[in-house]
Amino acid sequence: MPTPFPGVSEGPGGWAARRYTRSVRFVLGLVVGLVFGAISMFFLMQSRSARSAVADVEVAEPPTTAPIDPAQLEAEESIAAEPAVRSTPALNEPANLDAGAVIIPVAGARREDLRPMFDELRGSRRHRAIDIGAPRGTPVLAAIDGSVGKLFLSRPGGITIYQYDPGRTWIYYYAHLDAYAPGLVEGQQLRRGDVIGYVGSTGNAPPGAPHLHFSIEKLAEPGKWWKSEPVDPYPILKERGVTIARGASGE
Repeated sequence: MPTPFPGVSEGPGGWAARRYTRSVRFVLGLVVGLVFGAISMFFLMQSRSARSAVADVEVAEPPTTAPIDPAQLEAEESIAAEPAVRSTPALNEPANLDAGAVIIPVAGARREDLRPMFDELRGSRRHRAIDIGAPRGTPVLAAIDGSVGKLFLSRPGGITIYQYDPGRTWIYYYAHLDAYAPGLVEGQQLRRGDVIGYVGSTGNAPPGAPHLHFSIEKLAEPGKWWKSEPVDPYPILKERGVTIARGASGE
């Protein structure tokens, strides 16, 4: 058998060593191949697991909003706000009121404090009411016997009350209140002089000029507080108005 290198003789020991070296190389190559194969398989499985996990994640649906029932909405003037409540103050009620007497609807207000303003312009509209100025929080009083027709929150009037007369043919409107009297509810029976709210400047009233906007209106249809024609309250209060003073506590 020829030797790998011409001119160099090789004994039996050299051949065995060469064969052993080849075997070692083959085994090492096999081990390295297996290791790389195992590593490649590991990363492949990891990649597939990650993609599967992403695919299994449920995409949260955006929250849905329940449709609004138009019947639950107030008139387009309405605002969402809850008026505050105050404790009801003690008042000095006059005795033996005449049947035709009307309470001046701000505690302590007198006939001589009133002035006519029914036809004054407020922007592009006639006022069609009377304003009675008083410190914020002064009690607002029911002008006549009757019932609460509507408690209403509006952009121009702010916190308001619509009061029916006993025959439900007239409406008495109180606006720009700071708050309702505690426990006041629609349908509640009222007597002249009952505290129903407090003077404020809600709605479009100037913040620094608290007052009661008060109107008396003839209903076009009995019981329908939103259909009415105002009459001038000034001559009525000037002729028949009665003052109820605030209590000695000043509450």
